[in-house]
Amino acid sequence: MTTTPVDISKMTDILPDFPDGPLTPYRRQASFDWRKMKLSIYDEGSLRYIHDVWSFIEHNELFHTSPLTLSFDEHRHLTFKRMKAMKASGLVLPMDRVLQNPRIAWACAETMFLFDAAIGVKLALSYLAFHNVIQSVGTEKHQKYIEQSENDEIIGCFALTEVAHGSNAKRMMTTATYDVKTKQFIINSSSFEAAKFWVGGLGQMATHAIVYAKLITADGKDQGLHTFLIPIRCTKTMLPFAGVIVGDIGEKIGLNGIDNGFVMFNSYRISKDCLLNKLGGVDDDGKYASPIRDPNRRFGATLGTLSTARILIVGMSANNILKAVTIAIRYSAVRKQFGPEDSNEELAIIEYQQQVSLTHKINQPVVILFSKQFRLIPYIAVTYVVRIFHSWLAQVHILVLADIVAGNMTNEVVAKNLEIHAIASAAKPITTWTARNGIQECREACGGHGYLQASGIGKIRNDNDANCTYEGENTVLIQQTSNWLLSLMRKLEKGNKINTPYKSANFINDFDTILKSKRNVSSWQEAIDLKGLLNAYKWLVCYMLKLTYDKTKRLSKEGLDSFSVKNDSQTYHSVILSTVFAEHTILEKCCDFLLEVQDRNCKEVLTKLASLYGAWSLEKHLTNLYVENICLTHMDTYVLNKYYFLHVLLRRGGPHGTTNHSRISHLPRVPPYKVQVAQNSFSDLLVCILSRHLKVYPGVSIVSTHELAHICENSNGGYFIGEAGQLLRDGIINLCKTLKPEAVALVDTLAPPDFILNSVLGNSDGCVYQRMQSTIFSNPGALTRPNWWKDIITRKINKQSKL
Repeated sequence: MTTTPVDISKMTDILPDFPDGPLTPYRRQASFDWRKMKLSIYDEGSLRYIHDVWSFIEHNELFHTSPLTLSFDEHRHLTFKRMKAMKASGLVLPMDRVLQNPRIAWACAETMFLFDAAIGVKLALSYLAFHNVIQSVGTEKHQKYIEQSENDEIIGCFALTEVAHGSNAKRMMTTATYDVKTKQFIINSSSFEAAKFWVGGLGQMATHAIVYAKLITADGKDQGLHTFLIPIRCTKTMLPFAGVIVGDIGEKIGLNGIDNGFVMFNSYRISKDCLLNKLGGVDDDGKYASPIRDPNRRFGATLGTLSTARILIVGMSANNILKAVTIAIRYSAVRKQFGPEDSNEELAIIEYQQQVSLTHKINQPVVILFSKQFRLIPYIAVTYVVRIFHSWLAQVHILVLADIVAGNMTNEVVAKNLEIHAIASAAKPITTWTARNGIQECREACGGHGYLQASGIGKIRNDNDANCTYEGENTVLIQQTSNWLLSLMRKLEKGNKINTPYKSANFINDFDTILKSKRNVSSWQEAIDLKGLLNAYKWLVCYMLKLTYDKTKRLSKEGLDSFSVKNDSQTYHSVILSTVFAEHTILEKCCDFLLEVQDRNCKEVLTKLASLYGAWSLEKHLTNLYVENICLTHMDTYVLNKYYFLHVLLRRGGPHGTTNHSRISHLPRVPPYKVQVAQNSFSDLLVCILSRHLKVYPGVSIVSTHELAHICENSNGGYFIGEAGQLLRDGIINLCKTLKPEAVALVDTLAPPDFILNSVLGNSDGCVYQRMQSTIFSNPGALTRPNWWKDIITRKINKQSKL
């Protein structure tokens, strides 16, 4: 992030004005200068680099989109040609420049992924990941492969996952057995289950592969997973070598420009030098040696480069949300529906706020109108906050990567790499899940038109979907973070201080003090204060760490093995622990960034976005913020939220007395709980509701309290007190309202050019209906009868006779 003032007037060549049109009135509502906001997010060098890439794409016919749907093979061929053209342009940074300038490095990746994720992935895997692994775990003799790759003499790929094993890398089945006589490794795949699978770039074009296999020494000992650089195809004929079975896995849900492939080995012999041996290797006589004695630590170092891909995916998720929310916000500012009864004017659908009204008769239905603001504006906040967080994470990772490449494996570097791994292992699941949900919300917010392929959202959704599973399936990957946090807890219990390099978990040193703290607020403004939100997250992390740690200890005392202890501690414990830790870290890094923002108006809007992200994310954890020592199921939480919502309606003006309980009879039954319900003007209703669904333990009476009426309000030991939860929700709604005038300018700030966004609904001129008409009318065959039209008018159906 830059702190050096930049003359905005000298940036208009790369940041031109937006065209006048239907979106102009909304752009004029913004309280900030969008160019200054852009320069708060990017430095000038990055912006000029991005502009150069956009210009290259815009003026190169190869990158122009076609109205025709390409065949599977045509799509693959075009993606490859675009990748080669991009690399030949000199705009794709080599690894040494990536290590020198982390900001430009991400700008390089961002532009590729915004245009076409398939091109970005192919470039990242074939060059960046390929070179990264060689530099990280290879030695001097392997540097020639990087030079050959940069000169297009070979094309690389990255092969870890197998058909039967992905997340459990230790159980990979591919073997590399050393033959002392020939000084070669013999690579074998025992069955199709051992085939390397999902290998990006291998299906049709890769000539060499980074392959992870178990190294078996001549004495038959398994030395664990090691990294090999293996020739797959002849560089002159593109035919596989004898002993190699390689092919394409076929069409996928999305990202079909990537030729994902598989490879199997049948006693395939490779040179001893194909082992990337910085972390361990064999001499000519087959004796194994490694600078890292601990096999687990060596295994971690071997796979340490995977953090690069996971961090890249965090950025890809931010880009995918950006594209989807840009389309949805611009469309919502143009699309008009309904309006006041005394006016002939319709309102743009972005104007609709969340409205909750209760009719005067309690037995009439509750009317809830979910606004475009509440649906979309939180995802603008996600876009900015995650982008800011990712910029920090990518930069510190590249700096550590530079140390690793240089061989500076000090204890500090190892600790930094471990903390980055822990943060990335939770950030990748959180951001990809959020992107998945946000893209779908944007699709639905555009109504039926969002289902058009020309809207662009369908492609974004399909391409993003892979992010949730590759480079670590989310629900498995996120356990790496909880494992790290539990190790810190064990350290703390022994009386040792926690002092991680990036200080993401240092607050756990105040574990006991934090858990004793409470939060009661008197206004929604206080509820969304950034410091208060961070404190709430610190409490949540400590609380979930305590629950998870206590459960693992209890299960261990019950005699469960370590695997069962971990397995039985995931749901509602470790997963939530990792989630809240990641959300706290993301928010905290955004708050750190805000300290560097110079422009007052930009800083004010960014602060609101950070508050919205924090409050919106925190709201999902209200149950844990209120209730201690009760682990609710997903269905429990659903039901209790229904009760809580109804309670708020009643307290805010609902009538006294009884209600027609059939309105809520669809709510499911839940397990018994100790229930305390306030017996005031609405207690009879709540008691009746709860008694329908909760069987109170014998001897536990429903007692009267003054302030609380819901099971989630006033539980012993929780963090939130009284109205804190409802005021948090009020704050979210008010933030959405205050950010509505900023919405179009906020998406304008980060949005790619129209030819990159490629959406009839999200074009920057706002001419939605004109562009829809032009696109639809120009579709091949749109205005002509089909060549099988005679089948339509045939009235007589020839039926075969029955024998």
